[in-house]
Amino acid sequence: MAPEKDTEFGTFRFDGNYSHPEGDVPFRYLGDLVNGGMNVMIGLRAGSAYTPIRHSHPHLIIILEGTGTLLLEGTEHLYKPGSVFDVPGNILHAFVRVESTTLAVERAPTQRARKGFNKITSPRL
Repeated sequence: MAPEKDTEFGTFRFDGNYSHPEGDVPFRYLGDLVNGGMNVMIGLRAGSAYTPIRHSHPHLIIILEGTGTLLLEGTEHLYKPGSVFDVPGNILHAFVRVESTTLAVERAPTQRARKGFNKITSPRL
């Protein structure tokens, strides 16, 4: 049986949604890291824009698909497939312009990262 098609994300399926003031962000848990951190996949819809946030844990953002602009501590950075951003803890950051549907992996290396995802609706957490 062929996978059911999602009009915005092809055949990729997410486990749940992360609650965000600008709207739910499709989310898929990809596994734990040895030191207690986690890997997640997020989906951002074209035309979306998110309010900058700040949290204590660092993380990497790896863009798999899509184009847009990521804000890191007041500086805008264009992204495209293959872009990688090292986001230190305690800096203001956000996807401020999502030009085309975006899939990204976020890799948060510490247990503290889980506290930021306490609003996730996912059967795996």
